[in-house]
Amino acid sequence: MSQESSDETLTVTLKVLKKSKELQSYCNKTSNRTMHFFNVIGGNGTETYKIRIYQKARFDMIKEGMSFKFQNALKKTGNELWITSRSIIAYAASVETSEDIQVPNLPENAPQQGERKLLKDALQSPDKSEVTGKIFKVSPLKYRQEGSLAVKSIMIKDTSSVAKVCLFNKNALSPFNVGDTVKVTNVYPKVFQTRKQLTTCPTSSCEFVADNKVNLSDEDFGFANLDPDFSEELENTTPEEIVLTDFTDVDVYICCDNAACRQKKYVEGECPVCQRTSSSSKTFRVNFLFKRGEKKDLKTTVFKSMLEIILQEELIVDDKEELIQMLIMRLPIRFKSCVSANNMFYNVEK
Repeated sequence: MSQESSDETLTVTLKVLKKSKELQSYCNKTSNRTMHFFNVIGGNGTETYKIRIYQKARFDMIKEGMSFKFQNALKKTGNELWITSRSIIAYAASVETSEDIQVPNLPENAPQQGERKLLKDALQSPDKSEVTGKIFKVSPLKYRQEGSLAVKSIMIKDTSSVAKVCLFNKNALSPFNVGDTVKVTNVYPKVFQTRKQLTTCPTSSCEFVADNKVNLSDEDFGFANLDPDFSEELENTTPEEIVLTDFTDVDVYICCDNAACRQKKYVEGECPVCQRTSSSSKTFRVNFLFKRGEKKDLKTTVFKSMLEIILQEELIVDDKEELIQMLIMRLPIRFKSCVSANNMFYNVEK
């Protein structure tokens, strides 16, 4: 298995506190094999471990309340262990656990939005988390994937730590302000440019909540200023009148329907990210001319997700001619928005 690399291994003896009710599975994209495993929560004293066991023949052996030695277990992020074919599982003398031990959910039973955690714990968690913090730094909005993916980062603080949170698409287009307190769901830790951050996924949401009464310090701002994403000055955040007056061309194309690929355009019949070769999803981009104040015939590219925000409706389009006729019927399109240096829209208001 690809999991059996040069990862650090260790041996622990734990009491089984929770166990999967049935075998779990997923498809290994590299080998195109179905991998079977089950999950266990093990404890010793006040400490708990999340254990993924790939030895499916041991499913009936492992029972809640019994203790086992796990030898040559692969150490993953935080207190997560993987038991592979190279690991040894042995019956062991009973292990004592504290009465007030905090037992986490099995991964398959975790809340859909992620378990609620402090920032310091979310940064170490192998599972998705829900975090809440006060915003003290906001990066300028940027676009990736040829302009189809909106990206923005915020730096937040709670009572435990500070963390950078990377946002995409609709979440990145929200009007974040320093001093706001925000709850972000389904975040997971990722190392980017040697710095650990929290990254959102397609199912993540952002919600403004009541002030968490966290005080900010010069040290917090100094930490944020070390990150190149926050070194640039914020662009204007006050929406202005925009009119989409005409459009020059449109492109309707097949995109990957795997949510993690964020509607990546198929290239030569496959997704360049996950290599899928079949998809029922289509998206589009439109090259508009627009008016902004006294300036006319400014050029911009608008993708499906942004046009849906502007029009405040879901758009289902199968072919180019259908899209052209739909756009002609709606021109001119008026709304309020901020405009980035490369003529991309954000903080849109109808």
